[in-house]
Amino acid sequence: GSRLLQEVRDAYPTQLITAASLSPFAAGELPLGFYNSVLALSFLQEFSDAVLLFDNAALLSQLSSVATSVSHAASHSSKPPPRVCMKHIDAYVARALAGLVFPTDGAAGKRPFNAADIVSSVCPMPAHKMLELHTSPPPPPPLPNSERKAAPDGLRRVGSAAFRPTSWEVIVADCAGRIPRYDVYHKPIVTLCSQSIARGVVAEAPDERTKTRLETSLGPSPVTPFAVDWKLSSSVATALPSVGAQRSLTVVSNRCSAGAHLEQILLRARLQLSAHAYVHHYERHGVPADYIAERLETVQQVVDDYAAVSSVLGRGPQVAAP
Repeated sequence: GSRLLQEVRDAYPTQLITAASLSPFAAGELPLGFYNSVLALSFLQEFSDAVLLFDNAALLSQLSSVATSVSHAASHSSKPPPRVCMKHIDAYVARALAGLVFPTDGAAGKRPFNAADIVSSVCPMPAHKMLELHTSPPPPPPLPNSERKAAPDGLRRVGSAAFRPTSWEVIVADCAGRIPRYDVYHKPIVTLCSQSIARGVVAEAPDERTKTRLETSLGPSPVTPFAVDWKLSSSVATALPSVGAQRSLTVVSNRCSAGAHLEQILLRARLQLSAHAYVHHYERHGVPADYIAERLETVQQVVDDYAAVSSVLGRGPQVAAP
């Protein structure tokens, strides 16, 4: 994948490249997982213009919580819901990416996905290009057929074209509930820039109160006049009908929590490298330990850059002494 990214960059030097990456779980991964992640992330930082970074562990926790809530409400029992697996995480990631890159429309007509719009409005600084992507409604939870048929209308309405469109208030609340306010070190997350794509607006757009709820979850942006750049797509044809959603909301944001998340991956890779663990697997393919260490420093620079921004902007406005 890193080699392919280099070749795409060489072939299209002036074009903007948007990439997606799923980070490894903290436990249960293959021994080489953290090396591979750091190597891939270092090349993404070097050769792409925006990186959509998904946290497998966070997605598993969120989707499992949704499955538990829906299962208990549908069956009125305390038996454990079906387990969420990688298939359901993949479905969520695919839906989130579709919500971002599928065409939208507006007063000027149909608008194809424009990577320049994301880069200029969400990650204009090359040192800070690791982005979060959230979407609502999520894919249906893994319920047994008997429970799915018995689910109340309110639970089946999201993601089902058979019911009237879910209110924007419900969709925004669902998406906002998935956006963390604190990073892995329990520090408040500073949001640099965000963009929201609301599909299936038709005659009813999200009102100001609903928009404010999302902006409150993200927190005020200290570097832009508006907390969220809203993109409204009115046509039902752009509302991801293939997944049965008459309305959807996708939020892409540049947040300083990316640095803390990458630092956790980096720490595990450093611990392995300090013990020279599993390095022979790479050396036999011409990748020495020194090269891995060099790539670790590339990711470390990303961590440091986000930490520096968070440290400065997280203090809030400075008041001059009288």
